[in-house]
Amino acid sequence: MILRNWNPAYKLTSVIVEEGDVPALNPGVHTEMNRVLYAEGEGVERLDYPILAKLKKRYFEVTRSEAVDPEFIQLPPGDIEAMGLDTPERCEMLVAKRENAPLIADIMQC
Repeated sequence: MILRNWNPAYKLTSVIVEEGDVPALNPGVHTEMNRVLYAEGEGVERLDYPILAKLKKRYFEVTRSEAVDPEFIQLPPGDIEAMGLDTPERCEMLVAKRENAPLIADIMQC
């Protein structure tokens, strides 16, 4: 999955939305995004943090699932319906960079 710089707070990628139990990405994609977004490149680092993402106007904490193909994101049916999406539908997704992740996490708690 290609991550492009969008602005100082986010990177942009394209995903295909499908139904699932929780917001989830393919484990390999999730790990690579963690490396690009959150790793500092010093020593042994965790690469399993939830990805903080935004589709349309909704924020999601995205985990990993073996059931998801590499170009897809799974979202619960209620979220898909609330955003007015059809499945499968290709959408642009913003993902928070390390510097912006704490702010997005705070927003998601509200």
